[in-house]
Amino acid sequence: MISSRIFEKWWLRAFVALVIFFIWQICYAINKVQGLEEEKTVLQATIEVLKRKSDMLRTEIHEKERTLTRLDGRIEEIDTQIRDHISLLPRVNRSTPFIYFVTPTHFRAAQKADLTRLSYTLSHVPNLHWIVVEDSDSLTSSVAEILKRSRLPYTHLNARTPSAQKMKYTDPNWTLPRGVEQRNAALLWIQNQLSGVGSGVVYFGDDDNTYDLKIFEEMRKVDNAGVWPVGIVGGMFVETPVLADNGSIISFNSIWKPDRPFPIDMAAFAVNVTLILSHPNALFSFDVPRGYQESTFLENLGIDRFNMEPLAEKCTKVYMGERKGQNFYYPPDFNYKTHKSLNGYHGTHALRERAKKIDQGILVIRFEMPFNIWCLGCHNHVGMGVRYNAEKKKCGMYYTTPLYEFRMKCHLCDNYYVIRTDPKNFDYELVEGCSRQELRFDPTDIAQVGAVDRGFAQKLAADAMFKKEHEASDKEKAAGEEGRVEKLEWIQERMRDDFSANSYLRAQFRNEKKSLNESRASDANLREKLSIGTTKLLPESEEDRRMASMMTRYKNSKTHGDHLHSARDKIESRRIFDHPNTLSDTPSPSGSSSGVPMTSSERLKATMQAERDKRINATFSSSHRLLHQISTLSSASNLGIKRKSTVPSLIVRKKKTPVDSKTLEAETSVPVNPISLVSADYGDSSDASE
Repeated sequence: MISSRIFEKWWLRAFVALVIFFIWQICYAINKVQGLEEEKTVLQATIEVLKRKSDMLRTEIHEKERTLTRLDGRIEEIDTQIRDHISLLPRVNRSTPFIYFVTPTHFRAAQKADLTRLSYTLSHVPNLHWIVVEDSDSLTSSVAEILKRSRLPYTHLNARTPSAQKMKYTDPNWTLPRGVEQRNAALLWIQNQLSGVGSGVVYFGDDDNTYDLKIFEEMRKVDNAGVWPVGIVGGMFVETPVLADNGSIISFNSIWKPDRPFPIDMAAFAVNVTLILSHPNALFSFDVPRGYQESTFLENLGIDRFNMEPLAEKCTKVYMGERKGQNFYYPPDFNYKTHKSLNGYHGTHALRERAKKIDQGILVIRFEMPFNIWCLGCHNHVGMGVRYNAEKKKCGMYYTTPLYEFRMKCHLCDNYYVIRTDPKNFDYELVEGCSRQELRFDPTDIAQVGAVDRGFAQKLAADAMFKKEHEASDKEKAAGEEGRVEKLEWIQERMRDDFSANSYLRAQFRNEKKSLNESRASDANLREKLSIGTTKLLPESEEDRRMASMMTRYKNSKTHGDHLHSARDKIESRRIFDHPNTLSDTPSPSGSSSGVPMTSSERLKATMQAERDKRINATFSSSHRLLHQISTLSSASNLGIKRKSTVPSLIVRKKKTPVDSKTLEAETSVPVNPISLVSADYGDSSDASE
């Protein structure tokens, strides 16, 4: 009975229905989530199945690609044998090792000519596979046509050199290593496509070299790594290994960086393909010093200079040469054993004019002033970084460190500077012709390392207890600086090329000098425009730009005094005899009261009316003061007081006559109305006549 009465209330029935609806929604959501979980499990299982199928298909595709590559090689081999129905190649045994000739190439004017000439040479070599790698984003049709016409087994690849490692047109050819990415691409192709090959020789031959066919027969004899002489390379007539009596290699006759592990050219060696396959990490790199590409690659293959195989009849024959060096003219009477080089034949030094006093132990170098100095000849200032052609010579020893002396001529006078190195104090000693400019400051203020305390180092060496006290702090400092030292060593190793580092630094100096010159020219133009003489201008700052923009934006703003003056002028231009309700309708020269802008004629009319009203108000004010003075004078005359009047007479008399009180009363008895006076002069000021 009670429950039935409770459900008679409509709001309770609605609440129960709402609760039931929400419970149903929750149950439906739970059921839906369970269904999604089941679908997720099914989809995951399907994905796993598809992944397995994808791996299987990828494996099948890889196998088919390898089979296709083998078939293409077979087709090319058959095509080579039946070329023109008569093979140009001699019949060879299949057991003869293949030569994989890797040629990196790049676009230039002589590229097609060099590749065509090389293809004619290689077409006479049996069992040779030509791997040509272009320095481009895609394969070019011109190179592909040359390879196709050569009828050689070939592989055409492309690998782009990074822009940061690519030389400019004006750079010398030794600035950066060339062919690094291209040779690496060929090595990766060999590792992927020839993984099952048991014999063969890999040779890196440039497209501008000259080869004798005998060199290819020597290559096939390579068991591990072979080496042979190369003509016209490295500034020498022949660059060759030096052999001992037993035929082993003891050194090389290279004159350029002979301390390299392998001071040979890239064209002077060949390696067995099994070494390439067993050392997949043996690649070329941009991060090695200049001239160390060959040495780094051979060391990564585990080859030592003493176990290389000397070929070409024990390195006594020259079967190839660098075409890049053919512009050197060797006279008929040139003898390599006697003259060693062209410089020796001509009796000149490789450094030319820089070595004109080399017999006196003097070498001309470029010396950069390490600090600011004063010239004692002309008393001019010479800034740090100024460069001179200085005569460098050795003048002594400090223990095992040589002392050098630099002599240079001032560029402003005939005075000579003489500066020596001072390894004891890690400084330079000014010997003659100049004095140092003293600039005393705390180096830490400009983020520099402070001066070294020599006494502290001496105390550490002499006092064992003092040294013991600082061992803990030294260990902490060493642990903290360990990573920094490794980073500095890496940077130093990367920038070992002095020419590139110096070029980069000088480019920065030139850009900074250019910006400074532009700033100085701009300041000079501004000083001339403002006529401020030689006043030094500070560089612009963000605060200066903000203030200038604010001044430009608010240049027409008025001060409080200007607003007061404008309000006073507006009040004075109002007509004082108008009705109060019409005062607000007085037009303003600046604009209408409704906010609608006035035209030029309306603005001119309002300005003229305001000026007329001001004159009327001024005239009325002066007339009122005049009448007040006249009434004061009249009352004074009635009392018998005589005083000299300074007020100008309102009535013009033809001659001067005495004025008595009656005459004055008669004259003043005429009513003088200021409005009539104003009306007589300016007319009616009301708007009725307009």
